[in-house]
Formats: sequence, C-alpha cells, structure tokens
Amino acid sequence: MSPTSGEIKRNGAASLLAINSGLKPNLTGIENIKLKMLLMDFKPAEINQRIQNIVEFTELHDFIYQPLKQYSSGMRAKLGFAIAIQTNPEILIIDEALSVGDQTFYQKCLQEIDRFKREGKTIFFVSHAANQIREISDRVAWLHYGQLKLFGESQEVCLEYSKFIHHFNKKSRSERQKEQQEMMNTQKKTLSWKSNNRKKSKNMATNLYL
Repeated sequence: MSPTSGEIKRNGAASLLAINSGLKPNLTGIENIKLKMLLMDFKPAEINQRIQNIVEFTELHDFIYQPLKQYSSGMRAKLGFAIAIQTNPEILIIDEALSVGDQTFYQKCLQEIDRFKREGKTIFFVSHAANQIREISDRVAWLHYGQLKLFGESQEVCLEYSKFIHHFNKKSRSERQKEQQEMMNTQKKTLSWKSNNRKKSKNMATNLYL
C-alpha cells in the first residue's frame, strides 16, 4: 500500500510480530525459525547460536518439529514472538499478536518488552485491548477509520477510548451499522482524494522535468 502523504525515516533494524507474519504453514517450527532468520541476513553460525534459546522461549516442546499449519493461533504467536526478540531488533512492531495465547506466556512477553524499553528500543504496539495498551505503552495514538482521533499519555487516551466504546455499544445495532458505514465512506473518499492529488503532483513533477 502506497502512503497517502509523509515519509518515515528508520534508524535500525525492524522486526514485525503479527500472527503468521513471515511464517510458512507447510514448514515446521524449526524450519520457520531458520528461514526467517536467513531472510533477516543472519548467518548459519549465528542462527545455530540462537536457535536453542528461541525454542526454549516458545515452550512448544515437540511441536516445534510439527508443520506450522497444525499450530493454534496462540502457538504461532509464541513462535513469532520468540524469533522477534532473539533477533534483537532496534524497532519491534507488535500487531495484535499478544491478543492470543495463555496468560503465563503473556506475562513472559511483558518482561521481554520491559527489557526492550529499558534498553532504549522503539516498540510499536497495535491493539484494540485497552488493558494491554495501558500495560505496555507510554504514549498512544488512537486511530479511528484512518484518522488520528487522539494522541497523548497512555492513561488519558485509553480512558477516552473506553468512554467512546461504552457510548458506541449503548447504541442500537442499526445505529452502529449506520455510523460504521458513514465512517467507511468518509475514509474511502479521503484516501481517493489524497491518491488523486499525489498522482497530479507526480505528473506535474514529470512535466517540469521533461
């Protein structure tokens, strides 16, 4: 997807943690670990040094030798998180991946996230779970159908988000559907307008260059 506007400058390696992200269903857990680390430019010797720590962190035991297509969503999340933290990225992007799995493993993940924060690494945590956001995030951006609704301290934004959800859920089903459809239509119009403007700008730049 092309950006509608703006740019992002990245300083350091980034790792995306989302259920199934970069994982192949027909490969075993072990094979997925090796493949994903090879794609991240790790040498075979480096992979061999880290692979045991990854396997132990997953708590998957003998399932690590089974094809990923036999894993539950929680098992896939465990594998993905274990790979992400052992590759030690400067930027960790967690997209809804902690919404599955057991509470014990979730607490284990929180400890690793806290370690990343102490080391000064950047963490982007994407979630609809207000409680998890409060636990993990210092600052929060509330996006509503592609629009930035609020940005600020975690407690403040989560409180306003909870109020919004409470108010929204009190509406009738037809009212909720109508509001959602209106927001989707507005979002489509905004994206279309920005896309057309971007194309016009590119054409103008090309004409000037010629």
